[in-house]
Amino acid sequence: MGVSSRADDISVVHRLGKPRDRERPAIVRFCRRKKRNALLRRKGELKQKTAVFINEDLTPLRSAMRRIVKEQAGVKNVTRNGKILAWLTDDPNRTT
Repeated sequence: MGVSSRADDISVVHRLGKPRDRERPAIVRFCRRKKRNALLRRKGELKQKTAVFINEDLTPLRSAMRRIVKEQAGVKNVTRNGKILAWLTDDPNRTT
C-alpha cells in the first residue's frame, strides 16, 4: 500500500467476537497517529486490491451519525480521526 510499518509502530492488536469458521475482525492500536493516519488515507487502495477493509473504531453514537451523513446525496467521505466531517463530491477545498 505504500505505507511502511514496523512491529514497534503497533501498540496492541486484538480480535473481536468468538472464534468461528470465518475470519474475525481485529482492532489495532498504533503508537503514533502519523502512521495510523497514513494507513487510513490509503485504505481505499487496499479495499480495491483485496477483500480486506479498514474502518475507524467509532462509538455507537458516532457510528449511527456517520451512517446517516454518509447516506446523504453528494457526500464523498465522512470521518477523520473519529470526528464526523462530511466532504461533498464537489467541494473545492478538498485537497486529498
